Amino acid sequence: MEGQLHKGFVLHEKAGILLQLPAENQHGFILADDDQTWPGGFGLGNASWECLANDDPRITDEDRERLEWMLD
Repeated sequence: MEGQLHKGFVLHEKAGILLQLPAENQHGFILADDDQTWPGGFGLGNASWECLANDDPRITDEDRERLEWMLD
């Protein structure tokens, strides 16, 4: 999987659960919540995020309801 972009849930150290999605921009991805996107994660402050497996228990049912529609 090296070199492939993670598409799915991420845990952002300040913003909580977001999605990382491929995008046609200079970074190749966006971080997104249900009403805003951040190209390459810029604009979320100097913070890091962790890619999560789809079955990670830190992803709540509310997070899934709020974000999963963007994965289709």
